[in-house]
Amino acid sequence: MKMENNQKNKVLNEEKISKRVVNTIKEIQNIYEEYKYDTDFADLIGIKKQTLSSYMTYSRKVNIKVIFLIKHFFPEVNIEYLFTGKGSCFLDEEENSETVIALKEQIEQLKKDIEERDNKIKVYKELIFEKNS
Repeated sequence: MKMENNQKNKVLNEEKISKRVVNTIKEIQNIYEEYKYDTDFADLIGIKKQTLSSYMTYSRKVNIKVIFLIKHFFPEVNIEYLFTGKGSCFLDEEENSETVIALKEQIEQLKKDIEERDNKIKVYKELIFEKNS
């Protein structure tokens, strides 16, 4: 009976780990445009697309090698979360969100700078056109 309970707990734990890994893969695919398709993600970490598909549909449990491959290619993944469920799926999530906000602000400033530059170019072109007319 005790052996049977230990086996059930092991299976439940493996299923929980697999679900966390799949959720983390989905998060990665949402963040990284170049890996949004299973084929691209599978190619990156070096597994067959069919294997990844079987993980994503929960028909196969994720093995430890795949977990460490994900960690290797995405160091921001929180390995403790994958195994225990503690924390969030990415390390320094708060710091990362601050970085994203700062980058968005920089992008907006760059857009304004480009618009200003384009307006100056337009004015210079008009001046040159008037001078040559």
